Amino acid sequence: MLSIIMVKNKYNLYIFILLIAGFLIRLWMITLDPFLHNWDEHFHALVAKNLTNNFTLPILLNNPLEGYSIEAWSDNHIWLHKQPLFLWQIAVAIKVFGTSVFSVRFPSLLMTTTSLLIIYRLAFIVTQDRKTSLIALILATFSNFQLNLISARIPTDHNDIAFGFYTLLSIWTFVEYLKSKKIYWALLTGVFAGAAILIKWLIGLLVYSSWGIISLYSIIKKKNYSLFLNLIFSFIICLLIFIPWQIFTYYKFPTEFLFELSFNQKHLVEVVEGNGGGYFFYIKSLRHYYGYLIPFFFLHGIWLSYKRKYFENEIGFALIFYAVLLFSFFTFMVPTKMNGFLYSILPIGLIYSSISVNTFMQKYIAKKVFVFLFISILVIDTLNPYDIWKRTFRNEEYTRKTNNTAIIKNADTLIPKDYNVVINLSDYENIDLMYYNKRPFAAYHGVFTVDELNKLLVQKVKIAAFQDHGKYILPDYIKNYPYLYIIDKKLMD
Repeated sequence: MLSIIMVKNKYNLYIFILLIAGFLIRLWMITLDPFLHNWDEHFHALVAKNLTNNFTLPILLNNPLEGYSIEAWSDNHIWLHKQPLFLWQIAVAIKVFGTSVFSVRFPSLLMTTTSLLIIYRLAFIVTQDRKTSLIALILATFSNFQLNLISARIPTDHNDIAFGFYTLLSIWTFVEYLKSKKIYWALLTGVFAGAAILIKWLIGLLVYSSWGIISLYSIIKKKNYSLFLNLIFSFIICLLIFIPWQIFTYYKFPTEFLFELSFNQKHLVEVVEGNGGGYFFYIKSLRHYYGYLIPFFFLHGIWLSYKRKYFENEIGFALIFYAVLLFSFFTFMVPTKMNGFLYSILPIGLIYSSISVNTFMQKYIAKKVFVFLFISILVIDTLNPYDIWKRTFRNEEYTRKTNNTAIIKNADTLIPKDYNVVINLSDYENIDLMYYNKRPFAAYHGVFTVDELNKLLVQKVKIAAFQDHGKYILPDYIKNYPYLYIIDKKLMD
C-alpha cells in the first residue's frame, strides 16, 4: 500500500512540475511578439475591445466614414465573421489588463495550460497507465504547434485555441460519463459542446457523433435506452447554450447574419480565400502538428491499441472515431484547408503516440539515463526551438511590426486631438491603431480616392496622415488637402 501511495505521489509531483513548466513556457511565448499579428489576431483584438462597451454589439470599425461592404469581413462594421465566445473571453481580459497584446493572448494561456491536465486524464482513462499518461502530458506541454497558435503566429490563433479547448472538454466529460454513467457528466458535455459551437459553429457537435453510434448499439444489443436519453438531455443543454445568440443576431443584424451563414457554407463547396491544399494537405501537416518523429509513433500506437483491444470498449472507440471522422471530413469533404481545422483532435494523436513511446522504452531502453535522453530528443523534436527562434529573431516582419507598433500605440499623443481620421498606414495596421488607443479613431490603410476625399472636404473633415513609407506614398491631391496633418513619424513597410 505504501509503495502505491509513493508511486502516485511521484507522478503527482511530475504532473505539477509539467503544469508549471507548461504555464511558464506559454507565458513566455505570448510575450515574444510585442505586436498583434495580421491574420487574424488584430481583428479579434479590435472586436473584443469594442465588445467591452457592449457584449451584445460585435463591431470591427466603430466609426466608418465611407460606405462599407458586409462581404469584406476585414473592413466592415457589424462583425459576425466568428462566433462570439472567445471574443467575450478576450474582452474580459481587456477589461482586466487593458488594451495590450498580453490581454488578447491571456485566455489562450489559461485554456492551453488547463488542457494539459485534461490530456493527462484522458490518456489515463484510455490506458490506465500513469507512465503513458505522463508521456502524453510531456508531449502536449512542448507542442510547437500549440505554442505558435497561442502566439497568433498561425491563423486563426485564439479562435482555434478556444474551439480546441471546449471540444476537448466536451470529449473529456463524455468519456467521464461513459466511465461513470453519472448524468452530470452528460449535462456538462452539453455545456461544453454548446460553448464549442459558440466559437466555430456546428463542428462543435463532434462529441455527439460517437455518442449517437454508441447509443444506437446499446439500444439494439442491450435494449438499454439510458445512453440515448441522456444524449437528448445533453443536446438540449447544448441548444440552450448556443441558440440564443443565433436568434438574437438574426433579428438584430439579419443582413450580416445571413451573409455569414452563407459564407460559412462556402467552405464545404469551394476553396475560400485561397486556402486550398488537396487531399494530402493534412498528411503533410503532421510534421507541423507533432514534429518529425511522433507521427511514426502515432501509427504504431494505433496498432498497439488495436492489439490490446482498446477500441473494443466505448471510450477507445469514441476517441479514435472522433479523430477519423474529423480528419476524413476536412480532408475529403471540405475544399478549404487550414492547419488549425484539425487542432481540436491533436490531443488524441498525442495519447496514442504515448502508448507507442512507452512500449518502445519498455522493450528497448533499460537505463534511466537513456530514457531521459530519448524523451529529451522527442521533446526537442516536438518543440522545434529552431522554428521558434527563426520566427522571432530571423524575421523581417518581426522588426517591422515591432517598430510600427511602438509608433501606432502612441497615436493618442502623436496626433492633435481634433484629428480623428488617420490614413496611410500599412496593410491593416489601421486595426492595430484603433485597438491600442482610447480615442475613437477612424483609421485606414493606404489613402482615400479623389472622390472619397472630395466628400470629406465638403464636411471639412480633418485628416492625419503618416509620412511616405515603402509603397504607401501620399499623392499630391492628398498633400494639398486643406485639413491635412502630417504625422511626424515614419512607419516601416
